[in-house]
Amino acid sequence: MSKIIGIDLGTTNSCVAVLEAGEAKVIPNPEGNRTTPSIVCKKNGETIVGDAAKRQAETNPNTIRSIKRLMGTNEKVEMEGKKYTPEEISAMILTNLKETAEKYLGENIMYKLNSKNKADGLDLLRSLKDKTIKTAFFDPQYRGVLDKLKYGNEGKGRGKARCDLPQMDEDTIKAFIKEIDRVLKPSGYLFLWVDKFHLCNGIGVLGWLNDTEFNLVDMIVWDKCKIGMGYRSRRKSEYLVVLQKFPVKAKACWSDHAIPDVWQEKVEKVHPHSKPIELQKRLIAATTVEGDIVLDPASGGWSVFEAAKTVGRDFIGCDIEFGEEN
Repeated sequence: MSKIIGIDLGTTNSCVAVLEAGEAKVIPNPEGNRTTPSIVCKKNGETIVGDAAKRQAETNPNTIRSIKRLMGTNEKVEMEGKKYTPEEISAMILTNLKETAEKYLGENIMYKLNSKNKADGLDLLRSLKDKTIKTAFFDPQYRGVLDKLKYGNEGKGRGKARCDLPQMDEDTIKAFIKEIDRVLKPSGYLFLWVDKFHLCNGIGVLGWLNDTEFNLVDMIVWDKCKIGMGYRSRRKSEYLVVLQKFPVKAKACWSDHAIPDVWQEKVEKVHPHSKPIELQKRLIAATTVEGDIVLDPASGGWSVFEAAKTVGRDFIGCDIEFGEEN
């Protein structure tokens, strides 16, 4: 049976409680205290939260207190030369409290491995620890060519299911990619699906990779083996950009060198943005080993989930529309 968890994010102190036998029980933090100071600091790149951050606050200038007072503003704070929004600092405190609850309960309280979690992808990403994921896939939900180039109409009047899906703006896509960068291990891979507009204008030009350690190392063209609509040429392909987190390595991090850069695969339309399972299976097998975790924070038709399961890899992912309630 799922546990009900409550978190109080306070200006000075925060706490987490669990509902047991109909009553709320405060979970003590690792130091045995019922409350955790709402203080965050950075030291040599490490994020420190709570009592440990409070103890060195007077001597460490990279310490943030009372971040809740800035919530809802555009003001940013700085630690070790990097700027953070109030929401990002708050997420660090919430993650610490979540980990405290998980240790007490002996289980992940929000998202399950190898399950179709129904949740916001950014919330899932912010719950993950730094440098814990080996390979990630991301298929941003946007209308790309049709909206960006302002021709044609793919509206509800034509019965296109994709128009009913929640759309991501540029800032949301950047936030996803930045969080994926944080949780990926060094030399880990992000496979990023893009359309003609983003391919031609360049994801770098659009700033998707700003403030990340990603390097563009390859691209695969997916030939869908069927022709779609178009206003000049008719669409028959999508593009998978291969990004690798620093440091860039080839042979040590990619075991299958027989994958063609034009991949032909016809897929069953189970989702408005169904993707090629066989290609994703090859990529997962090439970039991970048993025990690694594959991530997809916008799972849609769950093709990455199915591919990871077939290859024998653990999967963590979610979709805001098509998941299953925990």
